Amino acid sequence: VNGSFYAVCDGMVSKITPANVVTSIGAVDDGPEVSIAGNNGAVAVVSGGKYYLHQGNSLTQPASGAFDAFGSVEYLGGYTMLSQLGGRMIQWSGLAQPESLPGLNFATAEAKDDLITRLMVVNDVLWIFKPGAIELWVGTGLASAQAFQAMTGGVHDVGLLAFDLMAKLPNSA
Repeated sequence: VNGSFYAVCDGMVSKITPANVVTSIGAVDDGPEVSIAGNNGAVAVVSGGKYYLHQGNSLTQPASGAFDAFGSVEYLGGYTMLSQLGGRMIQWSGLAQPESLPGLNFATAEAKDDLITRLMVVNDVLWIFKPGAIELWVGTGLASAQAFQAMTGGVHDVGLLAFDLMAKLPNSA
């Protein structure tokens, strides 16, 4: 984000600059499943079921919208995308506003009767991984609650059993 690398380790968010200067940003609830994403200069972290945001000099917890227990975070088309921990819902921030989680910006990934394991964006498509299925979602070009929808034909009968069994690579996973 903005030329720096951000990392979460042992409950701490750190910033590493190109000159190898490491700065502690703040503490997060430590959990076994941690995800991190950028959004137009902001850094979003999901750890221990909570959503954290670094903008400028502080690490905050934005007010929740459709749900308040978070499983993973990704960035897609100006939106911060969040999955419900132990649930089937996804929600997204306001456009270029990762601090805002409008209560109507959500949908249920319900093509298959599974709980969400993890989100991942690959090639501008949101992949919603479940233990027995993958659902693909795309941006609609509309705003707010209509910003995302399931992709036609975007359901696969293979899934992801655990959060850490997936890694992102350039243009693939």
